[in-house]
Amino acid sequence: MIIDGYDNTWERETQTLQAMDVAGVDMAVAVMEAILVAERTLNLYLETSSAQLLDVRTTSRRLGPEKIIMGADWPRSVFDLEHMKIARAIPDPEHRQRVEGGNLAALPSLEPGRMTSADRRDLA
Repeated sequence: MIIDGYDNTWERETQTLQAMDVAGVDMAVAVMEAILVAERTLNLYLETSSAQLLDVRTTSRRLGPEKIIMGADWPRSVFDLEHMKIARAIPDPEHRQRVEGGNLAALPSLEPGRMTSADRRDLA
């Protein structure tokens, strides 16, 4: 749905995924749903902090490294364990570099007044 030029589809999809998690839906189903949403949504990235190794591997194979951002959920998780999970799930060093920081660094600035029209077009 587009309201005032703003597509809120991802918000509805996110609410659906959160409701599934609260309802105790199998996480494998939730991961596949998240992958499907990310496939359809240009500016949606999946992060890894609560994902199992197999989920990260599956996501990487389906979406490629371009749609994944490493999350550590610190201080609840141990950063080194998250890093090892990514290393095992995504063996290619170039792909891993994207997930471990390259994708985040490539995102346009979201600071007010710093976003260019090209940035806005990329987010559309």
